[in-house]
Amino acid sequence: MDKRFDKLSSWLFFELLLTVGGFGLLLYNYETYRPMYGNATFYLILCILIARTIFLGRAFASLGGEPTVSTEDEPEVSDDSAPFDYTV
Repeated sequence: MDKRFDKLSSWLFFELLLTVGGFGLLLYNYETYRPMYGNATFYLILCILIARTIFLGRAFASLGGEPTVSTEDEPEVSDDSAPFDYTV
């Protein structure tokens, strides 16, 4: 991974930790928050936290490991159809 993505990776990890923490807190206090917010609002918040966890997790995971697009092993292809004359 490039050094330029270190700050982005740490920020995504921080956001992911906060989201998972909020999700856990919401589930831990299920009996308190559900009557306070109402069923529809509680489940909306729950769905938003689940979606946020999935998207942040996928974004954080995509920054680590092997790149998904690589051109190192692929031969270079010219943009035009004219062949190159390498004998000169």
